[in-house]
Amino acid sequence: MKISSEVKALLAPCGYRKNGNSFWKIENGFYKLLQFQGGAYGDYFFLNAGLHPVGLPLLYAGQLCIPERPRITQCALRERLEQITDKAEPFRGASVGLPQGTEAQVLTAVLPDVERWLSTWGSCAAILAASLEELSPLFSAVPLVWEREFYLLKAYCAWMSGGRAQADEYFCICRQKNPDMDFSLVDRHMSDLISRIP
Repeated sequence: MKISSEVKALLAPCGYRKNGNSFWKIENGFYKLLQFQGGAYGDYFFLNAGLHPVGLPLLYAGQLCIPERPRITQCALRERLEQITDKAEPFRGASVGLPQGTEAQVLTAVLPDVERWLSTWGSCAAILAASLEELSPLFSAVPLVWEREFYLLKAYCAWMSGGRAQADEYFCICRQKNPDMDFSLVDRHMSDLISRIP
């Protein structure tokens, strides 16, 4: 799927940089990603939005991976366009996705809502105030580790906010989840980060 220069022109003033079929920026300590995903069986596309706190390790068993620029599948939180706004529906027609060639028009219609979603969830305050029920539908992680992902994300956001007691509390709960899986490298990294909070 080829992204038109019109799309880049729409996103550049918002601070986005292009990387393949994706556009990204860093704002408020969060990596924000918009990805144009080509359809597998036709001339259609999907628009995905993702968020990942800068420096948050991925929840991978047996390894420590801290992506510099996470892919959409690595973002802690992600959502498809149709879950964020219904303003793209007039473009959809009978297609599963959105027709290729309409990327700039769709983006013009939906960008304010997508940016609002990214701003709402792309803050430590929002993550710390959110419940598991609010966040888990946005997780990229498999459901088996949703609770661990939830408390890891909360601990990391508390760490980013400088709240050692809160970070310790969330991280203690995090370590109790999925004890049969080896997250020791992620746990050691988080312990080290939290120990550095004055």
